[in-house]
Amino acid sequence: MPLISIEMDEHDFQRLTRTSMRWGRSWAVQAGRFEHTTKSFDTAPSWDWKMAYWVGEDWANVMLVRSFLKAMGADFEVVWDMAENPDMSYLILTDFETESWKNR
Repeated sequence: MPLISIEMDEHDFQRLTRTSMRWGRSWAVQAGRFEHTTKSFDTAPSWDWKMAYWVGEDWANVMLVRSFLKAMGADFEVVWDMAENPDMSYLILTDFETESWKNR
């Protein structure tokens, strides 16, 4: 099967995210709202990542964000956030910080 190449920059990455915020151990009190997408669903996400990016319900957004992070050399973890704020969403956890987060 042929591979498809897509050019993407940080601005595109930011447009794929609904919201973003710092991640860390303080999120552990809400562990029950997250389901893992690649491990057993009840596996808690790592609390050691720096950032959390919500990308909506569309798996295509997950694929694009994962590809961007891989190209940037950033590791990541994908979980499903079951909180309805306002809708459930895929959540990408990573140490990658956009320029706007680096400057805060």
